[in-house]
Amino acid sequence: MSTPGPIGCTVDDLIVGMQVLLRPEPQTIDPFHPPVPFDSQMMEEVQSEASRKQIKIGIIQESPFLPVSAAVKRAVHTAETALKELGYRVEPFLFEEDVWRMQRDIFYQIYSNKVVSPVVDSLKANSEDLSEGLSVFDEQLNPQSTFLAWLASLFRRSGDREKKVKERMGRLSSQEMARVLKLRADFAYQLAQKWKKSGLSALISPMWPHCAYRSANSKELFLGNEYATLWSVIGFPAGVVPVTSVLLEEESFFDHFGDRWTEKLNEDAKGSMDMPVGVQVIGHAFEDEKVLGIMKQLSAQVGYKVPMPPVIQ
Repeated sequence: MSTPGPIGCTVDDLIVGMQVLLRPEPQTIDPFHPPVPFDSQMMEEVQSEASRKQIKIGIIQESPFLPVSAAVKRAVHTAETALKELGYRVEPFLFEEDVWRMQRDIFYQIYSNKVVSPVVDSLKANSEDLSEGLSVFDEQLNPQSTFLAWLASLFRRSGDREKKVKERMGRLSSQEMARVLKLRADFAYQLAQKWKKSGLSALISPMWPHCAYRSANSKELFLGNEYATLWSVIGFPAGVVPVTSVLLEEESFFDHFGDRWTEKLNEDAKGSMDMPVGVQVIGHAFEDEKVLGIMKQLSAQVGYKVPMPPVIQ
């Protein structure tokens, strides 16, 4: 799986962070770390005014499983407009519903069994309390009562997205896990081929259905990270750029599912005015410098600044 990267106040901060991570001669510190130098030329070329007409950027509007709010739709449109003004070739891009479903299945099976399961087992063995997020995984990995699980399912609505995600979080045998890992490799190669045939340099996508959610709602909403897990599964770099803020008339969320997630997202959206809304910039595997270059151009063109409180001396 991909790993979370640094957070910076500006894209320039992220560029410096990446240059530090890809420092020259890392093998002198870690003999198992191969030298992978920062490609400044790649980053500069993607920003060059002369080459922008040849750089194709696709726009993903939303996933059919996780529609986005009016604020996010406006954010994606803002990014699309800014990139066109900069001279990039900007075109719609669509993943079939099967692609979104497949990445969900792969991500939660691997994440539950290879990442969360060892942590949960270790904490419980040492009589430690589980966080709310880990307790959600524990309920699926170590079901206490099939009767209680059946009883709870009776009260879930038909088409409940949370239920569909949790169904992929059960404990797998070593043979089942090997099958999932093979499926992931095949899936990554298929999407890499689709990317190559499309002639893409980058994609723009939502990051979340609305703005960042409240911590009080994290237990119910953190599983809805559809737009991030896809790139984690296939190992493509992605960065997030804030481009606008939620407007007063956008403090709501509605979709055609009408399930628990819809209710919680709508509840969470209330009072969210002025919260920043970002978009993702995604690049092909090992083309992080392209992502950073396009992020820098997009950020400068939009000119959005996250309101910060005054510094108290």
